[in-house]
Amino acid sequence: MISPRIKAIGDMIPGNTHIIDVGCDHALLDVYVVKKNQNVTALATDISANALEQAKKNIKENALEDKIKTQVADGLKHVKFKKNDYIVVSGMGANTIVDILGKYAKKIDHVIIQANRGVDGIRMVMNNYGFKIVDEKVVYDKRYYIIIKYEKGKEKLNLIDFWLGPIIKNSSYETYFKYLVKYYENLADTIPDYEYQKKLYLKRASELKTIIEKKWDR
Repeated sequence: MISPRIKAIGDMIPGNTHIIDVGCDHALLDVYVVKKNQNVTALATDISANALEQAKKNIKENALEDKIKTQVADGLKHVKFKKNDYIVVSGMGANTIVDILGKYAKKIDHVIIQANRGVDGIRMVMNNYGFKIVDEKVVYDKRYYIIIKYEKGKEKLNLIDFWLGPIIKNSSYETYFKYLVKYYENLADTIPDYEYQKKLYLKRASELKTIIEKKWDR
């Protein structure tokens, strides 16, 4: 059974393309996408040879050896890819993702990112790298995950866009917004009044309440 997180990432990948799945773990994403669309091929990479052994087993069990190849690799080092391939980086922290993509940003046109934390920082860095957000999703899979699809291009984002998301802020994720209000208020409660971070978190909670009132509390 595919997880909601992996399914949501896979559903962002169009047909007739090639995926570079960085940090593929057991290649569950690649198997899901290729089975869903026969015109998709994939390269599943991971820094762990042990993880790739399990990936190879999953690929073989699904008879997809001709569509999904594997490679032990540290990020994108020594990985051959084309500019129009879809680079997928998921299940990592923001700093790791930025490190992986930083050296290759000019050689990439399409990226799908699911960071375990630091999503606002990801948006800022990718904006500086010259990428625009073309899709965003909020997915609940035991916790909330944000999945962002990027294409090469420029866009102007404001502070709310960076921490909440330019597409998500206009979405209908009411439960997620209410969760964020409590999240930021709880964070603020742990910080002394004189700290700037406390004011920042309370401001975010207030901005979210305004969005909720405009959308749902009429």
